[in-house]
Amino acid sequence: MDIYLQIKDLEDEELKDFVEERIKKLEDKSLEDNNYSDTIGYKIDYNLTTKILTDINDKSDMDIIIRWLHYGYIKKNTRIVYGINSTGINGCLYGNSGNYYYVDDDSYILEFCKIIKNQEILDEYDFFEYVLDFIRLYFGSIELISREDMFKMIVNSSGRYYEPIKKHNLSDFKKKGNAMCSEYATLANNILSFFGFDIYYVIGETCATTLPPVKHAFNFMRFTEKQTGEEENILIDFMKSIPIVDIDGSMLSLSPYIGHIDEINDELISELSNDERRLIMSEYEYTKINDSLLQIAYPDIEREYYINQELGLKPKIYNKK
Repeated sequence: MDIYLQIKDLEDEELKDFVEERIKKLEDKSLEDNNYSDTIGYKIDYNLTTKILTDINDKSDMDIIIRWLHYGYIKKNTRIVYGINSTGINGCLYGNSGNYYYVDDDSYILEFCKIIKNQEILDEYDFFEYVLDFIRLYFGSIELISREDMFKMIVNSSGRYYEPIKKHNLSDFKKKGNAMCSEYATLANNILSFFGFDIYYVIGETCATTLPPVKHAFNFMRFTEKQTGEEENILIDFMKSIPIVDIDGSMLSLSPYIGHIDEINDELISELSNDERRLIMSEYEYTKINDSLLQIAYPDIEREYYINQELGLKPKIYNKK
């Protein structure tokens, strides 16, 4: 939260310079921390199409190394491959045939700073709610336009051909209302990294009780809680958020889902990368009573989070010194 305190008294031009300088440092560090790789995301089903991840330099997709865990800030020009879970035309399951976008925008960092510098943040968890509110505002209400319409699917008679749009960018999602977990996790990752949180962008799967798993992006994070001085290790999910309701049950707002986990280290990641190991967490919501939030557990509903272990480059885990 030190960065939050630093920006509170900055004038607009000072704030702009501060943001630009800090982003530059974070991008340089990200290159080194992540072995100079430029692609993160899901495994690609190469059998579906030969036209996958072809960028403006016509780089061969076979040269691409995909990371499934990214540490720290995600720099501009990073390519993010995301999954499709739903069935589409004629009921054909698309799988993941190379959908991707480039991170082309960082203007949201300055936008968020201008908002947050005028707020009185109670603690880290209060801060996380401001992050979620901003992300939802940035992307717009969900389902204003479908991904199918936006990405212009091309499917042959057998339903097995799909060509992703080539010049697709993160900023294409702004105000479109069709951003999903990958985009939510990306914005959250970079905002929280900018403000000094130790964070990972994670590719995996999730499911709720009795439901099949779906591809999903979320974040791991650790931080020292300001009020207690205790180190917290959490899974934080901005897309599959939880409701904050009034005492009469009416919806007030949303909060990111937070589950406490073991220390983020090589052993944890290795265990989660095995088919039989998953994070099982309780579902809950918050009820607001006066100025306090009471967490209400759903005893019969659980969330499960998996990590996709078939994505190539083994990530490096950074342990706090």
